[in-house]
Amino acid sequence: MKELLEQVLGRLPGYADGSAFRLSAVLGLAAASVWAWVAWGAHRRAHRVSQARYTLALALLTTLGLAVLVLIVPTASIVESTPVRVEKPVLPPELVGHWRAVSQNPPSLSVADYTFTANGYYTYAHSLVSVEGDCKVIRRRSGWGRITLQENHMTLAPRVSNAGMQNACSGENTEAPAPKVDETYLYRIDRRPDSWTLCLEGREATSCFAPAPPLK
Repeated sequence: MKELLEQVLGRLPGYADGSAFRLSAVLGLAAASVWAWVAWGAHRRAHRVSQARYTLALALLTTLGLAVLVLIVPTASIVESTPVRVEKPVLPPELVGHWRAVSQNPPSLSVADYTFTANGYYTYAHSLVSVEGDCKVIRRRSGWGRITLQENHMTLAPRVSNAGMQNACSGENTEAPAPKVDETYLYRIDRRPDSWTLCLEGREATSCFAPAPPLK
């Protein structure tokens, strides 16, 4: 019995690494044995079962319990949880974070936000505030996607893209899916003593961003 118990417990992860697991396993088995002895004894006295039948039932219960334990332990070691895969960083640390560009051309105001993550994702939110007649109109674009770098080229491939408009006079507020078009820029980071600047040069214009707190 001792050899069988050692063989079963030896299959458990960490059994051979220290005495804590062995002690807890032995105490658990001892507690289960005492409980079975007391419970079966009370059952025998309540139903006036003979000592021979009581001993036979207890031996059968112990044998079945060990058989189940022998079957469960190997199965549990096979069906163990798969380790969580940690994605390797694909963006340089100096690019990771939140960037914002603000452009004022009264009475219009443009705000563009990008957030780049180390594992190659980005979110964006662009807002253009303009005055049309006596009304303030806000046009928005937002979404998220994947970012890839090749030398000094940055490609933004949107997975989700939305566009909306809000009219302060009429109260109209609309939002709908927008076309998902990949955008490629020449990018550079200007490192200055006081702050850094990220510049994205596209076919139409160049926008420069400064580090900023994340959007709430």
